[in-house]
Amino acid sequence: QLNFDENDLKNKLSKQKIDIILTKEAVDYLAIKGYDQKFGARPLKRLIQKELNNELANLLLAEKINEGSNLKVTILDNKLKIIY
Repeated sequence: QLNFDENDLKNKLSKQKIDIILTKEAVDYLAIKGYDQKFGARPLKRLIQKELNNELANLLLAEKINEGSNLKVTILDNKLKIIY
């Protein structure tokens, strides 16, 4: 079983007063894609960085999300999708 600590991400964003919710589908996606038979859950950190944190940073830099934003992370076309 994979334990994804959603609270860590929420805490980082709460400093900017941004709320984020991950759907069950998004958490399941991370659990499946972030697990490797050989390496266990080690690839999860890279997956979160690549598919979630990088996209959040791009949205912040483009000022598409800002203080007070409410975000929802779900799956669209077999990829994480941030709805803002």
